[in-house]
Amino acid sequence: MYGIQSQERRYHYSGIAVPVCWNSSAIPAGIFTLAIADDPFYREQLPDYDWDMHVYRTLEYIGTLTDYNNAKGFTKDELEFINTSAERIQELYYSDDSVYSNADTTNETRLIIYRNAYLTGKISLQEYKDKLREMSLEDHRETLDDNVSPAMVHTPLEYLLLIDSDNIEEEDRFFLLQLYGLLITYMHQTPKMGKITFLLSYMFSILKHFIEIPGGISFEHVGINLIAALHPPTYVHTLCVADFTKCLTNHLLKRSPELFIGMPGINSADDAKNNADKIIDFAYHAALCHDFGKLSIIETIITYGRDLLDGERRFITVHPSVGAYLLALVPTTSEYADIARGHHKWFDNTAGYPEDFDLDASPYKTIISIVTCADCLDAATDSVGRSYKKGKSLEELIDEFKEGRGTRYAPYVVDLFSDEYVVSEVRDILETKRDINYRETYYVLKDYDNK
Repeated sequence: MYGIQSQERRYHYSGIAVPVCWNSSAIPAGIFTLAIADDPFYREQLPDYDWDMHVYRTLEYIGTLTDYNNAKGFTKDELEFINTSAERIQELYYSDDSVYSNADTTNETRLIIYRNAYLTGKISLQEYKDKLREMSLEDHRETLDDNVSPAMVHTPLEYLLLIDSDNIEEEDRFFLLQLYGLLITYMHQTPKMGKITFLLSYMFSILKHFIEIPGGISFEHVGINLIAALHPPTYVHTLCVADFTKCLTNHLLKRSPELFIGMPGINSADDAKNNADKIIDFAYHAALCHDFGKLSIIETIITYGRDLLDGERRFITVHPSVGAYLLALVPTTSEYADIARGHHKWFDNTAGYPEDFDLDASPYKTIISIVTCADCLDAATDSVGRSYKKGKSLEELIDEFKEGRGTRYAPYVVDLFSDEYVVSEVRDILETKRDINYRETYYVLKDYDNK
């Protein structure tokens, strides 16, 4: 049934001839894998092997090739072939429950079947969207300890890819408001062990294709909550950096408002003074978003109990650029992109990363410089979130700031630490607000566990 024969340079599969010229090597790989199941030689070598499931899983693999709304760009003939494979999955599944009950992928199979039916014109866009909405709102877990099925996060992504962000229909708007809340809940509840790669892949793709609904759940809120769900220590770090940033921005505005000239709408020191609250709010939210790029490297930073390897450290240096890329995709966070990209760059541009980022060219240089020091304030003094290092005292860190004044750190930020009142506020954040942030994180995670 799955044999491959050469006839006028065409493959034959289930009675359907398909051209040899494939867009991808993935389809021929699937066909040859199916052919193995029909070969008596292999059957004789592995008499106890589950050949029925072998065929099922191979068809399933072929059906998934069109994920991300046919991102690979298969042609019409190729899509027809893939759809035939998807239809065959359904036939097999319902042909013998005793054989295919272990597949346990009913929801993912439905997604494969609906997507390929839509891509080949068997069902309309509206029908496909109706099916995706129905599946996205289903939760087939028996307990909160069960893993979130691939369909529960894959289906929302497929839906996002169908929406025209410039012309959002009311039903899409209403559904997305539900969808983002569900995704956050799923990420908080699902066990992470053995699933982190899968979760990161799809969550990053959802952020990449995020469509923000005015008055709904913001991109910032979703990103921060994904960080909380996937790596709580980074969430606590984010909250602390935002607190330090707010404190330092407030004091710098009072001392040297002219340093903020060049930011959008700030053309004079008086503009900075008159818009102080807006500037502080901007800096605070930019700091909350500064580590969005870590969503792409959680598999590396999740390492506890040892120093990172050199290769791991080099990999970590991509997170500012990744964060900037994500933030720039959404209008409400696009102005935070420079802060995310530049917060590991030295003040004098001689070191740090990414190398191609010019701090002097950014209108947000002062905010970046503040976030850089705020980032160090938390990272260097925290021994809880970084269990393999002993945290430094505030006095030790201030000495480091002074040593790096004018090179690594902005002089005007370092000079703030000569003010005893500023130091006392910073110390209060270290000794009091950090504990509050840890408790808040605990209750956030606990609250989602009880939903």
